[in-house]
Amino acid sequence: MDSSIMWSMSEMGDVPTPKQIAAMTPGQRKVYENRIRRMADRQLLKLKRSRRRDPRAYDFGQYQLIDSDGNIVAGSQLSDIHAFLVKRPE
Repeated sequence: MDSSIMWSMSEMGDVPTPKQIAAMTPGQRKVYENRIRRMADRQLLKLKRSRRRDPRAYDFGQYQLIDSDGNIVAGSQLSDIHAFLVKRPE
């Protein structure tokens, strides 16, 4: 996936599928993750990535949104977190 596709997805608010995210290069994935992180910051949430390194672990590759009180607001794959942030009422 080239950067022009990433930019057009971001402009339209479209949420890429997990398959599209898996097809990203490591650099593109990091850029996408940072965009989601900034979206969360603007809504006073923190994006936290699972620290598990074992692919068989139940939470490997998962993310969580945490509010200022430390409560988990949402947790799932990056695309689900993106969709949650886009649809979340202000």
